[in-house]
Amino acid sequence: MSQASGVRSTLTPSDFSGISRFGGKDANALRQHASKLRGIVRDVIYTSKQNLYDMFKLGMTGNSLDLDGLKRIVSELNCGMPDDEVTLVFKSLPKNRNDKVSFQHFEEAFRSEEPTSEEFETVVIRKVREWMFKNKLSSEIAFDALCRSAGRFVDKSLSRA
Repeated sequence: MSQASGVRSTLTPSDFSGISRFGGKDANALRQHASKLRGIVRDVIYTSKQNLYDMFKLGMTGNSLDLDGLKRIVSELNCGMPDDEVTLVFKSLPKNRNDKVSFQHFEEAFRSEEPTSEEFETVVIRKVREWMFKNKLSSEIAFDALCRSAGRFVDKSLSRA
């Protein structure tokens, strides 16, 4: 068990000696496999377009997440991950003193690099607005510039009516 800044990870090779595919491999192989599995769960959450906090609430007990809660989340995502792999994912997550995962750590582990649904729309709109203001463009000129950059030329000028 390692301790870093008050957060502990309970991932040890002896915990998973029953997982046959590891045989005599070291803890580094377990960490790599756990990281790969976290990536799978992260991708499934991303493609489901579910809000991370809503997913966390689905599995939380009190204000944190235990192993059974993570199993409920993975089951709800319907990704077909076996219990021993869900356990490996849970063991690899940073936990509080009660051996549970806070939303902050859940979010750090499973937040996708790409914003989802409404977050994506908000990010895109903000970036377009920033670009417009930076270049002092009206909405008509900005729209025309975006269409041209996408290869879709506007034949007619837009009327304000």
